[in-house]
Amino acid sequence: MRVSKRLNAAPPPPELGADAALAAGYTCWANSAGGGTALHVVKLAKAEYDGNISPDASSGIAEASNVFAFAEAVVTWAMFVKTDRSGHKVKASLDELERAPSGPDEFGRDYIPAELDKVRQDWDDFKNRRGSAILTLLRDGVVQTMKAMISTVVVASVWAGEYGIEVLGKVLEGIGAVAGAVLSLLCGALHAVVGVLDFFRFSKEETASKKIAAKIASCFDKNRRIDLMRMVDGGNDERHVEGLRSMGAAGNELEHIKDIYESFSKLAESNLTSVSNEKNKWKWFSVARFGYGMAAITVGGLILGGVGGLVLPLVGAALGLGWLSFAAYKFIAALIAKRKGGELHSAEWLLIKEVGDKSLNDAEHRLLKEERFQKSTSVAAAILVEHLSGGKIESRKREQAGLAESRQAQEVGHGGSGGLRMRRKIAVRFLIHLGMNRRQIRGIKLAIAEGREALAFRQLEGVMSGKYRRAMS
Repeated sequence: MRVSKRLNAAPPPPELGADAALAAGYTCWANSAGGGTALHVVKLAKAEYDGNISPDASSGIAEASNVFAFAEAVVTWAMFVKTDRSGHKVKASLDELERAPSGPDEFGRDYIPAELDKVRQDWDDFKNRRGSAILTLLRDGVVQTMKAMISTVVVASVWAGEYGIEVLGKVLEGIGAVAGAVLSLLCGALHAVVGVLDFFRFSKEETASKKIAAKIASCFDKNRRIDLMRMVDGGNDERHVEGLRSMGAAGNELEHIKDIYESFSKLAESNLTSVSNEKNKWKWFSVARFGYGMAAITVGGLILGGVGGLVLPLVGAALGLGWLSFAAYKFIAALIAKRKGGELHSAEWLLIKEVGDKSLNDAEHRLLKEERFQKSTSVAAAILVEHLSGGKIESRKREQAGLAESRQAQEVGHGGSGGLRMRRKIAVRFLIHLGMNRRQIRGIKLAIAEGREALAFRQLEGVMSGKYRRAMS
């Protein structure tokens, strides 16, 4: 198959150093916060801080947390700057591609170049996350830093009291208490707003995934067998239906194609369900963030109002411990998922190489016989590239280049060129059911015709995986 010739190098292993450092850092920070919470419990048990708790213990825990807070601020700024620069590069590429003339193809049909479609996807992703990224920068890069500085002031007040400078100690303690409460209010508000923004973003993406999965499911009959008659464009595709009927009279080729797209449909439906479940999980994580933010606002407001004595600082410390533990869990889970994703990409690449030297006919039969190929999004995308090949656009390109007609029609079984044409038509309707439009599909066909199969493969792989959000918008 032609795609294997464009995917010569194995995918590089994912860079896990930064993710591992973040997971370890947040775990240590959560442990430090646990020590601070324990100290608050001791204070509450004594009813008041009477000097029997060593200032070394109190200030040491506070300073450890401050170090982590400052480190988080630096990392947050670095990540924001890196992401922002990437976004500006994407925007520059988008502007350049949109200025380039594309127009209709040689047959007068409008299309979206595959490169432009990919960059639009990247730009949409960047815009969807930018609001939350800016608020996160304000929270972790600015407010968190100010809170750490105020905490340092509070530690200074402890040591001032220890060395007999009680007036200075009281002044610093008062400033630290008021400023800390105000900053906690602001930090909580930013958490709550980010939670709301993320909730609506993940809800929208979850709904989109469910809608596409339902559209695919509508093509199955009650026995979970694919019904190609239902895979029509807009519900009124007489040419498609008539083509299926005429091909059905030709023998077993239609049943063979039907089995292929039944496998593709079940894989796409499964992938979309996984994406939907993942979005649902992050949606409720956003609810947890909102709840934490509102609780922080409440505690900060009560402390600022002079209510609660030693109880509310303990509640605030416990909330902080809970959130840091949750953040550590998320970073550890992300690290594991990224590592597994790298292993999956490598395994998928090996599957592509295994069928890459085969004819399309051989690849299709291996797909239907072996479950490991049926579960491979990459193998499905590679076969889709073949099914979208050989149409009018590619024939015209080959004619202009003085090349002979593709021998692909001889490799697709007993259906010959008719079988290839039917594969192409069903592939188009299958992708429409996955949320793409004809202009996008024509752009992919043009990329294939011009020898850019790797680009077309990546686009189709993204659609089949359920992660190509522009196709689901």
